[in-house]
Amino acid sequence: MPREGAAADSMRVHVALVPDDAARRRGGDQIGDDMGARVSGCTCALAGGPHPALPDLLSYSPGRGTRTATWKTARLSATQASDLDTAACIVADLAVAARSVGTAYVYNSWSNAIATRTKLPPDDAELIGTYIDHAFGLPHKSRDERHRRGWLAEFLFSLLAERIGTRTDRNLLHVEGPDWHATKPGRDSLVIWERSDGVVEFRLWESKQSVGSTPVSSSVTEATTQLRTSALSYLAQATSIAAAAGAQSGPKVRAIYADLARLWAVGSPQAGIGISVTTTEAKIPGRCFSRVSRSFPRLSSPSQIEGLVAGVADFAVFADVVRDRVWTPL
Repeated sequence: MPREGAAADSMRVHVALVPDDAARRRGGDQIGDDMGARVSGCTCALAGGPHPALPDLLSYSPGRGTRTATWKTARLSATQASDLDTAACIVADLAVAARSVGTAYVYNSWSNAIATRTKLPPDDAELIGTYIDHAFGLPHKSRDERHRRGWLAEFLFSLLAERIGTRTDRNLLHVEGPDWHATKPGRDSLVIWERSDGVVEFRLWESKQSVGSTPVSSSVTEATTQLRTSALSYLAQATSIAAAAGAQSGPKVRAIYADLARLWAVGSPQAGIGISVTTTEAKIPGRCFSRVSRSFPRLSSPSQIEGLVAGVADFAVFADVVRDRVWTPL
């Protein structure tokens, strides 16, 4: 999303939603390595039973058509009705958990109402609505479709980030979740990895959603322009949250947050960018990202320019289903 200014960080969801991080808090319950094992706010056919981790529901393939970038596709087909049902359930549950991180009451109230198939009391509905409004809107106050899909595209990327890594010789240390507002100024995500040789590297990601007839390549071009013109500014802004990130994910993360802008400015091999586009399955292109490198001459290795095209059935429909499940107890 197009962003400027440091204010966005104050409301960013700084939760590393990945299995390898220290166990995450969801509504007061401790979640371990299988982040999909227990879904308290279940809205699918698996109620009462174990759920898979969301990344396991998609299939992944290496992208083709360029030697100057490294990219993948992630696919969840419209023919996988059961998996789509489960995915919508997991995403809705994790979205409420992420947006209410720090207050167990909000997630617990929402998930308990889901489990008991009851509506929230008016006071709780107003409170919980405050946490979900800017991502999903409310039943009586809808949000712009591009806004809703944009936030969801950023959130899905944060959930899939570990699986879409394009190299096997590194481990994920930290993923930034989306901002409180999808259209607030600033970066969309920052992903931090540690290579097998101990070097810590980062990728600054721009996330887009693409529905309708506009090709995915148009979204890639838009993201490329934003990163070319604003990457250094985005990274400079990010250094201000180094202490908070380090408290969550350790000193290695804190150290690279403090050095992000310098690493980018000198063209360090530790620096890189990524572009993700979440779209409808039928729009996944055969070739993509071939022109991105022209805008980043300092990124000399294809591994420094990463990409993801995630095709989720009919993404517009999926986004509406997730929204409706978040709204269920309101």
